[in-house]
Amino acid sequence: MAYEISICIIEWERSKHLSLLLDSIISQIDDEIRDSVEICISDDASTENIKEIVSIYKTKHPHITYFRFEKNMGFDCNHLKVIEISNAPFCWTFGNDDIMLDGALKYMLKEIKENPDIDIFVGDALIYADSSETMFKKTRNIRKPVKDFVFES
Repeated sequence: MAYEISICIIEWERSKHLSLLLDSIISQIDDEIRDSVEICISDDASTENIKEIVSIYKTKHPHITYFRFEKNMGFDCNHLKVIEISNAPFCWTFGNDDIMLDGALKYMLKEIKENPDIDIFVGDALIYADSSETMFKKTRNIRKPVKDFVFES
């Protein structure tokens, strides 16, 4: 399957939040883009019922890839694994406590198609604190690099 984008989610011990994130993504996937979008989830050995939740969501969107570590490997390994299991030229990473804003998926797919020479898109976020129910920042900008950058190790 030739996906255009992989939504890459790192998971650890937040099953309630994972369901909210998956709902926010899958609600934006219609027949027009269904086969263009892959959802990848890397579970860092959660003790919660993540596998069962993923099974439920696979009935709503068939293009979900799930991987589970047998022991906790930490944030970095989990993040690398979710990118490794993806099958699209673009990966959009999410933490398991994030949500995707309405319209964002089609907007991103449009940007990818209209800007074939750009490799990295950097976007702002809506930051929300559960404890105080206060929004600190709300933006929805996708920034395209204005020039090429070379990263050396």
